[in-house]
Amino acid sequence: MSRRNGDRARFQKDRKRKLRRRERTRAFLAALRAAKPPAR
Repeated sequence: MSRRNGDRARFQKDRKRKLRRRERTRAFLAALRAAKPPAR
């Protein structure tokens, strides 16, 4: 970890991890909605 960049590498990894998790969650929910029509 460099003094100038600080924790940049870890920050980027966490950022990508969050983005992927969000995409997976959205895809999962969309698949659920598509597979099962609403009960009402």
